[in-house]
Amino acid sequence: MANEKEEPVVLSWQKKFLLILWKNLCVLLGRKCQFACLVIVSIFSALAPLLLGFASNLASSIREEDSPFIPHNSSEIIVCYSPQNKILETFLSGVTLLDYPTYFRDFADGKALEEALTKNISYEGAFGIEFPDEWSDITELPHRFRFALRFSVDKEDSFFLNILISQFRTQTHYRRTGFLLLQTQISQRYLQVKNGTQTVFRTQFKELYEEINLSLDDMFVIFLICVFLCPFTMDVKDIVQEKELQLKEMLNIFDVSNYLQWLAWYVKSMIVLFMVSLIITILWTAINMPAFRGGNPFADMAVLPHTDWSVFLFYLLVCSHCLICFGFLVSSFCARSGWCAIIAVLLFLASSLPNFVIDKDSTGTVVNILCSIFVVSAMNMVMDRIVIWEKERLGLQWSNLFKTSWLHDSISVGAILMIMLLISLISILICLYMEQVRPGEFGTPQPWYFPCTKRFWCPAKYMRGVLSPPGLFPVRPSDEERPLDRSSPPKHSKFVDANARGKTSGVQIKNLSKSFGKRQVVAGLTFDLFENEIMVLLGHNGAGKTTTIQMLTGTIQPSSGTAIINGYDIQTDRLQARRSLSICPQKNIFFDGLSVASHLQFYSRLRGLKAAAVKQEVDKYIQKLGLKAKARSSAKSLSGGTQRRLALACALCGNVKVLFCDEPSSGLDPNSRHELWKLLLDEKQGRTILLTTHQMDEGEVLADRIAIVSDGRLRCLGTLAFLKKQNETSYLLTCEKGPNCNVSRLTQLIASHVPNTRPHSNIGSDVSYRLPHRVMGSLGSLFNDLEQQKEQLDVVGFGLSSTSLADIFMSHGAEDLGGSGGRTSGGGSNEQSQRQNQEQNRYQNFCLRYLGQWEAMLLKKMLYIYDKKWIFLALLLLPIVIAIIVLIREPSEGSMLKRLPITLADYKSDDVKIILQSTSNTGPARDMANAYQELVQQYGSVERTSQNIEEYIGKGQETPERIYEMKRSLIAAATFDQETIAWVRMRVFLHSAPLSLNLVFNAMAKTMVGPNASIEVTNAPYQGKNSQRERMMSLIMAICVMLYLAIVLGMFGMLVAQEKVTQTRMQQQVSGVNMATYWLSHYLTDLALYFVLSLALLLAVHELCHPLEMLLILMVIGVAVLPLTYMMVGLFKDSGTAVVIMINLNIVCGRICDRLSSEKHFQLTPKLFSHFVGVFLGFLLALTFPMIPIGAKKEFMAICYLYPVITGYFAVANCFARFQKGQSADLRENYKMYCTPGFTLQIDFCSSLNLLDWVEVRYLLICGFIYMLILIFAEYITMLWYGIKQILCRCCRPNVKSNDGDVAAVAERIKEMSGEDRNKHALVLNRVSKRYLLMSAVRGISFAVKPGVCFGLLGANGAGKTTTFKMIVGDIGMTTGSIHVRGCSLMVRPTAARKQIGYCPQHDTLFDFCTGRQTLRIFLLLRGTRRELLKKAIEKLASDFGFFVHLDHKVKDYSGGTKRKLNAAVASEGLSLICLDEPSSGVDPASRRHVWNVLSSLRDEGKAVMLSSHSMEEVEALCTQLAIMADGQIHCLGSQQRIKNKFAQCLVLKLHVETSPESMVHTVQKVKSQMEADYPTSSLEEEFGGRLTYHIPTDKLRWSRVFSYIERNRSPWKLADYSLTQPSLEDVLLDIAKKKKNEKNQQTNPPKTQSRPEQKRATKNESPKPDKDKGRSTRGNKD
Repeated sequence: MANEKEEPVVLSWQKKFLLILWKNLCVLLGRKCQFACLVIVSIFSALAPLLLGFASNLASSIREEDSPFIPHNSSEIIVCYSPQNKILETFLSGVTLLDYPTYFRDFADGKALEEALTKNISYEGAFGIEFPDEWSDITELPHRFRFALRFSVDKEDSFFLNILISQFRTQTHYRRTGFLLLQTQISQRYLQVKNGTQTVFRTQFKELYEEINLSLDDMFVIFLICVFLCPFTMDVKDIVQEKELQLKEMLNIFDVSNYLQWLAWYVKSMIVLFMVSLIITILWTAINMPAFRGGNPFADMAVLPHTDWSVFLFYLLVCSHCLICFGFLVSSFCARSGWCAIIAVLLFLASSLPNFVIDKDSTGTVVNILCSIFVVSAMNMVMDRIVIWEKERLGLQWSNLFKTSWLHDSISVGAILMIMLLISLISILICLYMEQVRPGEFGTPQPWYFPCTKRFWCPAKYMRGVLSPPGLFPVRPSDEERPLDRSSPPKHSKFVDANARGKTSGVQIKNLSKSFGKRQVVAGLTFDLFENEIMVLLGHNGAGKTTTIQMLTGTIQPSSGTAIINGYDIQTDRLQARRSLSICPQKNIFFDGLSVASHLQFYSRLRGLKAAAVKQEVDKYIQKLGLKAKARSSAKSLSGGTQRRLALACALCGNVKVLFCDEPSSGLDPNSRHELWKLLLDEKQGRTILLTTHQMDEGEVLADRIAIVSDGRLRCLGTLAFLKKQNETSYLLTCEKGPNCNVSRLTQLIASHVPNTRPHSNIGSDVSYRLPHRVMGSLGSLFNDLEQQKEQLDVVGFGLSSTSLADIFMSHGAEDLGGSGGRTSGGGSNEQSQRQNQEQNRYQNFCLRYLGQWEAMLLKKMLYIYDKKWIFLALLLLPIVIAIIVLIREPSEGSMLKRLPITLADYKSDDVKIILQSTSNTGPARDMANAYQELVQQYGSVERTSQNIEEYIGKGQETPERIYEMKRSLIAAATFDQETIAWVRMRVFLHSAPLSLNLVFNAMAKTMVGPNASIEVTNAPYQGKNSQRERMMSLIMAICVMLYLAIVLGMFGMLVAQEKVTQTRMQQQVSGVNMATYWLSHYLTDLALYFVLSLALLLAVHELCHPLEMLLILMVIGVAVLPLTYMMVGLFKDSGTAVVIMINLNIVCGRICDRLSSEKHFQLTPKLFSHFVGVFLGFLLALTFPMIPIGAKKEFMAICYLYPVITGYFAVANCFARFQKGQSADLRENYKMYCTPGFTLQIDFCSSLNLLDWVEVRYLLICGFIYMLILIFAEYITMLWYGIKQILCRCCRPNVKSNDGDVAAVAERIKEMSGEDRNKHALVLNRVSKRYLLMSAVRGISFAVKPGVCFGLLGANGAGKTTTFKMIVGDIGMTTGSIHVRGCSLMVRPTAARKQIGYCPQHDTLFDFCTGRQTLRIFLLLRGTRRELLKKAIEKLASDFGFFVHLDHKVKDYSGGTKRKLNAAVASEGLSLICLDEPSSGVDPASRRHVWNVLSSLRDEGKAVMLSSHSMEEVEALCTQLAIMADGQIHCLGSQQRIKNKFAQCLVLKLHVETSPESMVHTVQKVKSQMEADYPTSSLEEEFGGRLTYHIPTDKLRWSRVFSYIERNRSPWKLADYSLTQPSLEDVLLDIAKKKKNEKNQQTNPPKTQSRPEQKRATKNESPKPDKDKGRSTRGNKD
């Protein structure tokens, strides 16, 4: 083929980068739900300003007459002054304040005045005028006129006397309180008194600039956070997931460096964020806003109309870049994808805190730089400055990028962006460092100081000097220079075959060792792997197989030794060595969202194939895998067997020379396993393959050479024939017993031909004998006697095979289970007595059993909390951070009440500017202008002009630079002409209004009174009697509290989601826990922990509310939100995603509904919300309040109140408002009517003293109660639904009939079975079906299992076995039919039925945060085991199942095989029925046999065992009854022998021809020709290389004749080995699978005219079969 002729080339790093980038983009688009979520969130957040009407509004010119002041008492004004003096009394009598009656009260001095204002309720809200105390005896007003104005303030509404300039505060207090009015009246009265003959000019008051007011400008930051949070979190989760699933290390093996992977991730994320940034830029800077409100002059402008779009896009791209780098940094610290998303959200939000903590008006350069280090804070800081530039009508431009935005700003936008870029570079460096120090589960961690080592700076020189002395290994030998045999023979051992003449080494392993700490995992392995061969590496769990492969692939660094792969040293030339190798790992590791064809294309292109060759490679493997119809389907959507074959194809494609396969057939059914073997054998030529497995038959079929390792050391090495010879193996004669077989007589017969023969094993229906090779001549007569006396001895059949590979493995590679105890089949009498008294060891009293279950559930929760203690500790400390934020941002009482002289001297250091307009050259106006100029020049600069002020600073008269300078420093202006105008800038210069007025009046005084005259005004506020914190404070605190609760309450869903996804919840139900106990234990424990966290929160906010009241509100919120969280996380398949979405949903919904609930924006809410009020809402409303005002808003808010987070937000805000407003009786009566949804904060507060009168509390309590009932009774609701379905489907139930007579008879017998008969059976299934939409997974199956029977449920992947198991244990509900366990219906009495069951599902259902001892303790307590017997029971289970030495280790540190043992131990505690779904998957042969012994003893003790397994050896060793499923139906049913006799009437002859490659074809053809001539009725079932399998019909065939025939031809045929047996179960299963496949093919494609035998022969030669009959002898080897 073309792709074989063309040698792969080494890709350049640019092409690799493009390939990885293509993969990342395909994965992104392939994850449709995640991609849709990303698009929706991004577009919605970008559109939010438009949807909420963020139009730019023009602020009107502020005039005194336009904004009338309203006094505290609207009917009169009280003015208090001091000191008491007739002159002052006369002076003030001429002061009038608009049209309000004004009353003056005098006091002796300033102290008396302050006491009256602050303590006397009669003067609440009164004005205060404080003249100097020494004026008590004046006779006339002095030229230096001084007074202080005193007005009431509080912390939320003050003059901001500690701040002179601000862009983040709006000063309205001077105007609203009447300060400017009183200042004007007093100043004018002074001028009138001192200059009685001259008219005083009337002074007007105007705003210098018509400022742009961006409505709710603080929301821009929130929308940007929402835009970037989703892609940031997803990127972190995806990166960690690839690292967790070994995908990252896989790419490393394929010579894709970490740097390229990071770069590809970066570019992919930048592409996504560039598109998002571009959309935001277009929507915010280019699209005009719709006119939501009439008369808005800026309705046709963009959200940011003045900002340059390119600058704004550049800003967003810098933010994107920095967030990507920050995400990389976060991902480098995470090892599990489940928690990393939560950590990412918390760190993202934490990164935004500095910007909210600092006081933006007084922040210095250092603090701003420190805040810029945090990427989200820096992003918010830039957005704040963009808003400032917009308010100044300049916008952010390239020209002002490095200019500060306002006078007191200490850092520019450009400087912030530069700091962000610098920090992003540091983040990348830290990320790369952490990746080396903490590479995760796969990879070798470097020491923390590795950058300071020689290896880091000179890796090649160091490695060659230390590990490769000159002349030891050449760098790259050519094919001519490479010797044929370069292996160094290991230590002399008769079990190691060093003969490798004529073979080329593809891999040379030289004294390879690896230690982890003090534990040596691999110890000095030395052997070669040869081209065109498959080397099978066997060993027990933990023997060092996977570690060896990881060292060979460069995943981990060897402690010593090295290996040569395709001529390259893995120590010195790792990259070159990796270019020629590939790996098929133990688990399927596919890229989520990538199709089958895309996987093959990706790996082929990655290995250097070009376009045409890639297409041919993809087409070749798709054809071999038979996946043409699913080439564009996601790889993860394929069945398990197809996924394994695809994984192998991905490892093979690209003409790799060296392949490592780590348990490639794990978990596959026999048919899928054979197809995988065929693919591997077809691709063997031209490759060097190393394969590890726990399936001994796999090793026999595939291995050219076999290596057995134990405890990291090589024990055996050689061909199968060599190992059998060296281990002095013998033949194994296996006889199948009938019910009346006399084993003693059978043994006597065999011993008469082979002296001293004893049974090797006698288990189940088989008895086996070992016959030495030296008695070969006597075997013919032995077989002849056996055939003649079969009926007399009651022997059903017999077979002969050589000793299997399993026997050799048990001698050399079995793990030492010493000290772990164990059982022999049947168990001792004492042990059996203990098992029979198992129920007596449990609590008989229901209350004690129930208390034990509660103890177990609480223990589980406590262990989980302890395991996650750091996260919960962080949550506990989080309120302290909130308290610090509040304290920092809250103004102190001293700063609020300080005295501030209104003088320009305070701005002397700020270089402020004032404009003076004067056109008159004569008269008072000129003099006043000159006096004004003299006053200002002392502290600032003056620009004098004759031009109108508005024109002087207006459009068309200025350049952008002049506008910037003017708006930056212009504090005030004055016009002295025909009218006197004081121009002010209250937005930036907070005290500009009284200052400008004072300057004007001082100029007048110097002109009209005299040059020594002056007016000095001081702002001296006082603390009002009732310091009120208004509604805004309630909202802010409620947001902070609910933000915290959103995170906390979302976190409580993690364990629930994990237990659902991993089926651990079902395991607990099977162990006896009802749903009420399960949910209440979670609920109460979480509520108790939530109470502790609420106390911590209360410490932070106790000064702002009534503590007890707030605590009750918080607990009510927890009562309602926790059940809803449990319900919602159950909708997701991934626990991490579930919790992240819950946290984001809590945050976003609370925030958006808060905005939509206000009057300002509710008009945008569609009226369609009013139509969604249903029956449930009406029920709630009827309970909460009797009548509701009609309106769409209330209906919408009532719907929103069904989500408890929103309800809790209003309840918390109401609690703050109650504390601030007080609780007077009249307020309670007036406002009780407003305790309705959404109106709490708009009508101040719900003032009822009784918390139950609060609508929020009622909603929360009722919703929490209903949600909890739904959780607890969901199981019973499901039962009711299934009952209804049963009734509805009974009339139309399809009558599924089986073609097999045994199956039909059993189904009919079960249909007529009485209740008493069902009680006698451990399990009864009656016409059970399961349908998923249009697909039927199980179709009307019926069978029964008696106590003391091991029932095997067999079938190919997808036959319906796992679905049947899940229905039996109640994990999923059946569509029709009934299931009874010990007479208890699973539908009517599910809890009672599950108590009888022990369940070991296909995947591990264990608590990773527990040790093995703690896990067993929990499940034994759930079963009701007495506390005093717990320790003994735990240790006995651990001893029986062979993991006693691991008992006190964390489950997450267990190997896969040990986890399966622990699962089986948990399942063994079932009272009547033990359901085991693949219990020995991934377990080594020795441990597997150990587990079989335990299961056999359980079966012999009267328990029913239901087993599903793909290991026919396991089935034959344990099962007494079998059912084989196909297409959701039972195909056949009965004992092993009955099924064999029914479906296999032949002998199986397996021949292994071993000769030179040149004569192989001739010898095989000779065998085939002679077999066809001598046995014409035989059929060649399979042929590959030198392996042939024949089926010989048994009709009139003597077994001994076939044996003698093969023995005579053994030498001419060059037979290395052969076996002659009856068909095994695997043969039967494969035959049934083929028949089903042929039936489907005939239904799809009608058969063409062709002879049937030819069709059969062509079909049978498709896939190899294992030497399964040899496994029959090993299954009895239970020493």
